[in-house]
Amino acid sequence: MLITQLKPGMVIAKDALNFQGLLLLKANTVITEKNLKMLKSWGVTSVNIDGQSGENRQEKNQSLEGLKLAVDEEMKERFSKSLDNPVMEEILAVATDIKIQKRMQNG
Repeated sequence: MLITQLKPGMVIAKDALNFQGLLLLKANTVITEKNLKMLKSWGVTSVNIDGQSGENRQEKNQSLEGLKLAVDEEMKERFSKSLDNPVMEEILAVATDIKIQKRMQNG
């Protein structure tokens, strides 16, 4: 997206580099007025923008955290009789990650 089209609150999808390849802003940075001025001063003409605004990303992260907590609680209950075994703790962690990924894919 052209720098002239950027607005505060947009999120950078990929690292923003200057013409020498030096990092100016990391991916997932929420654009501010100060960022815009800095990019313009370095002669950057465009950056890759994520489709979500910073607020939407924050809401999504909060709902993901809620999902993680719910799945973690559910799985710990299922594994409650075997949590003293290190192997079962690792199985619990992997099973929890898989369950979170499946729920995210299914909406």
